[in-house]
Parts: sequence; C-alpha cells; structure tokens
Amino acid sequence: MSSYLVEEVETRLVISTESSLLQSQQEPNAVSTENSGLRLLDSSAPFPVETRAGQLLDQGLQVVFSTFSDRSQLLITRTGKTGTVLQLSRDASKQNPNAFVVSVDLLLGVDTEETTLFARLLASKVLEPYLTAGRPCILGLGLLSQDLEGGPQVIASLVDSVKALLDSTSKQ
Repeated sequence: MSSYLVEEVETRLVISTESSLLQSQQEPNAVSTENSGLRLLDSSAPFPVETRAGQLLDQGLQVVFSTFSDRSQLLITRTGKTGTVLQLSRDASKQNPNAFVVSVDLLLGVDTEETTLFARLLASKVLEPYLTAGRPCILGLGLLSQDLEGGPQVIASLVDSVKALLDSTSKQ
C-alpha cells in the first residue's frame, strides 16, 4: 500500500480555538501548529473510527475499511482514486421477515451490472455484520473496466480476496 494512503488514513486533525490550543499544548501526544488553530494528533492517540487497510499484492488492489458511528465505508481501488461510489443498505424482505434484501444505490459514477453484482456479493459475504438497519455502507470503487469482467466467478474470487484481507487485518 502506498505510504501516502496510509498516512492519509492515520492522520487526524482537530480544529480548536486558540485558547484550547494553548491548553492542548500540554497534552503529550498533540503536535501543535503555530497560531493556526489546528492540532495534529499523533497516530498512536485513541480515535473513535476503526480503520483497517491492506493491499492485495497479486491483484494490485488497495483496500481501506472504516467503521463510523452511523455507517461504514469500504474503499477498493487499483487506481488510487474512487470513480464509482455506491451506498449499500439492508432492508427487510417483504416475503420472509427473517431474511434481508440489500439495496444498492448509485451515488457517483457509472452503474453497471458487474458493479451491482460485486456490491451485492460484498454485502452478503463481507459486509453483512456491518449492514444493520439504519446503518448503511458507502462503497467506493476505483477499478479498471476489465477488473470486473470475466463473469460471476471472477467477481466472486475478488470478493473472497477482499474478505480474506479484511479478516487478516482484523486479527492483528
């Protein structure tokens, strides 16, 4: 994974007033910036957003998963950017009250059948514990057009690789 992406995920900025900036300079893990009203927290400081990141070396993909209080976010990119942004949400099934249906809503980018299939497979195999009622997941994809071509087997293989990566980073 590029060091820039890791630094971006690990860096935390806290905006404060000048009076609280003077007070916060006493904190051991705060690095102040002169008269800017910003305080840069050391990456070892506790932060309420859990973030896991990794790279699928054999496929050249970078994966970042963050859990916020009201939603989760999964970024999968080969290009270092997100070209398509989807929102995945869990809805109750009308036929079977014990089952759920995943809604895939396009927020930005181009919607294709392959992208929708990939999002639904991610929701059912990887994101199911995070998709609770009223708590959607934002899925950002920065993939090349050929990444999802090749049929359902290729897409399922990519989903399994992402699941294995996220499972391995959560045990560290």
